[in-house]
Amino acid sequence: MNNAPLFTLLGVSVTPYMLLIMASAALCLWLSYVHMNRAGVPRITLRVFLWLAVPLAVICSRVGYGLVYLPDTLDDPVRLLHLMENGYVLYGAALGVALAGWLAARAGKGVRALRLYDILAPIAALMIAAARLLEGFVGLGDSFYTDNPALWFFPICVYDSYWETWALALFVLEALYALCIALVLWRSRSPAGSGDKTLLLVFLYAVMQIWFESLRRDAYARIGFIRVMQLVSAILAGIVLLIWLVRTGRGALVVLIRFAAYLALLGVVMLMEFAVEYKVGFLLDLHQRWQLTQTSHYMLCYGVMLMAVLAALALGLRARSRAKMSP
Repeated sequence: MNNAPLFTLLGVSVTPYMLLIMASAALCLWLSYVHMNRAGVPRITLRVFLWLAVPLAVICSRVGYGLVYLPDTLDDPVRLLHLMENGYVLYGAALGVALAGWLAARAGKGVRALRLYDILAPIAALMIAAARLLEGFVGLGDSFYTDNPALWFFPICVYDSYWETWALALFVLEALYALCIALVLWRSRSPAGSGDKTLLLVFLYAVMQIWFESLRRDAYARIGFIRVMQLVSAILAGIVLLIWLVRTGRGALVVLIRFAAYLALLGVVMLMEFAVEYKVGFLLDLHQRWQLTQTSHYMLCYGVMLMAVLAALALGLRARSRAKMSP
């Protein structure tokens, strides 16, 4: 996807990605205003949120990026101020928006932050979908190369001009999944201000992102072989699952057993991460015995990984269905 500068404004090269991400943010801010206004949110709360959401999202996202690449940041802290260079971290941006919501709730009278978060949850999912889709402009979010000409078209694949081949457009799948989350949240009948929509957004996004991050071919936000966003996703999904399990009121032993099941599923994911790189002995023996091609090997490893993630998803949704929610 072409991201060549369109024009220069005040010494800054304006690219299609920049324009589209700003347009997406503006649309989501407008939707936030409309939905909060309909929900009877006080004017002062509206104003504080609309003024703070974007600046805090940018600041927290850049700080998150700086933490991921901490050695480089310590060598040159000023690089974080170069907003048009390097990158951003999506979870950092989400934290910034959440902080803006908390400050806006504090500014209003009788407004709970959880109520704001629940109102904004579907819109946040839309913004995530836009951010993921637009990654194609900056060369992020693609997956494995494919030699099947039948798949060489967008939105299934994108052309990698550097390697002169086609790669699966994972960012499109991530965007579609985020859109599905938005639809689920809009149709949710959760009690107002319970925080359930917020928890559901975090869980649905984070638990599948564990798998998506493994499929990404880029080395963005990566420390060694560890993808930071994958690790953060696993932690966030685990926290939400634990909250739901505690709310079921089934007792400490049941909570521990089911959370241990989640950790075991994460262990399967981790095992498959090593298996993809042919670093698991007994799986390597099976690979040689079955004479698997590289494609078959990848499909087996990522298929098992997907099954583990879907099992974790089912575990969480079952816990949520039994959790006690109070308005």
